[in-house]
Amino acid sequence: MLLETVGLDRAQEDKVVGRFTADRDEAYRELIDKCADFEAEIAKETAAEHFTYAELEENDEDLEKLKSRLAKIRRLDFYHASCWPKRPPATPIAQRCSKTTPARIRRSRGKSLHSPGAHSQESAMTAVPPGLRRAVLIVAPLNIAYFGVEFAVALAIDSVSLFAERADFLEDAAINLLIVVALG
Repeated sequence: MLLETVGLDRAQEDKVVGRFTADRDEAYRELIDKCADFEAEIAKETAAEHFTYAELEENDEDLEKLKSRLAKIRRLDFYHASCWPKRPPATPIAQRCSKTTPARIRRSRGKSLHSPGAHSQESAMTAVPPGLRRAVLIVAPLNIAYFGVEFAVALAIDSVSLFAERADFLEDAAINLLIVVALG
């Protein structure tokens, strides 16, 4: 037995399309409100010269959420929602939000990560906490030492899993040495 289907008449089709369009319009409105909130938050933090690395990371995450939401709405916008004539379309607002964060990062150059508003030669993205290089220089040789210990024990007890585990210590040591090089 086949499934019998009946096509929609014009009035029913208009009703379905109208509902889809209304739902997308509402989703775009919500997105525009969230973009406006995002821009206001960026303006507030910029005025207060709040340029911490954590804030910049949080702003990047919020921006990615807005972009992701816009992409999801577009995928469901089968009938091209009207985007209401009294309000600007969502795409230019999302583009403006995208430009806000990089501009803020550029303005943050010369600000210290540790004290908002303090001027420094280092950019906000390259400031290094004191003692970090020394700590990494201590940890790297310890990783190499543990690599040696696991290698000796793996040979003594003929353990394949310890041979595999020792590679992790060697990798950690290599990464720490690369961090030291990167820190200068």
